Amino acid sequence: MVSHSILLSKKNIIMKCLYCNNLCIKKGKKNDVQRYACKICGKTQQKHYKRQRIPEYKYEWIAKLNNESCGIRSISRLLQITKSSVQRLICKMSMQIKKPVSEEENQTYEIDELRTYCGNKNNECWIIYGINKTTGKIIDFIVGKRTKINIKQLA
Repeated sequence: MVSHSILLSKKNIIMKCLYCNNLCIKKGKKNDVQRYACKICGKTQQKHYKRQRIPEYKYEWIAKLNNESCGIRSISRLLQITKSSVQRLICKMSMQIKKPVSEEENQTYEIDELRTYCGNKNNECWIIYGINKTTGKIIDFIVGKRTKINIKQLA
């Protein structure tokens, strides 16, 4: 449980903000739990949360299990995290992926593609990537629809 220092005022019970350590005032109830709003940053919070934060080691396990081709449901079941949290964390991790920088000359490359889908098979997505034939390293990739424009970006 997260505990906060609570100060008493004449009208409201005031607590310190989790984000900026300034004073918070009462801001109504949500699901019969008292919410507080920070006067400075405007963020809302509560004194006690039912669920704990996801520990850092589970972030690493999500990445490892995802790389081993485990599905979102199986990752959720193994780590005892909700499916929506697993999806959110995978999306958050994917935003940190950067395209590799290549400074190679006079090399031969192979362009390959992978078809997958999100949600249902009508929502297809293509991953098109270029591989250096001698080293096997990925030079560049594009995620999107399979169009001539996307394929020409790699060529």
